[in-house]
Amino acid sequence: MYQWIAKRQLLKGYAAISRADFASVASTFHPHVRFQMVGDHALGGQLVGRDQVLQWAGRLARLFPTLKIEAESIHVAGWPWDMVIMARFRVSETLPDGTPYENRGLQWLHIRLGQVVEDVLMEDMVRLKDALQRVAASGNQEAIAPPLRQP
Repeated sequence: MYQWIAKRQLLKGYAAISRADFASVASTFHPHVRFQMVGDHALGGQLVGRDQVLQWAGRLARLFPTLKIEAESIHVAGWPWDMVIMARFRVSETLPDGTPYENRGLQWLHIRLGQVVEDVLMEDMVRLKDALQRVAASGNQEAIAPPLRQP
């Protein structure tokens, strides 16, 4: 039963991200969450803390304002008080030059006592970097900014 609830919560989170409602997603994160998006690009980096995750989400929203994220598969392991969720997902967006952007990725979440304590995202970096270059070419220089870093 708890696995079904965990999957449902992840789907709600993806729907919230697709509405750019990052505050509701961040409320599920532990105050000292460890967050990583793999890669050396504007969305890459290793961050600690809910505030830094919200900073990252703000950058995501500025770079991909109409991003949609959908789960392709979700797997839950562990106990309700200490579980891991692995999800395959698909993202889509129409870039400023009209080019469609689609990518697939993996998300690894560690949830302890109902709060996300670690979140790792991986996408096809070749596709992502190409999309970021297109966004930069449209005038949004944040798309080629260095990854966010811990203070």
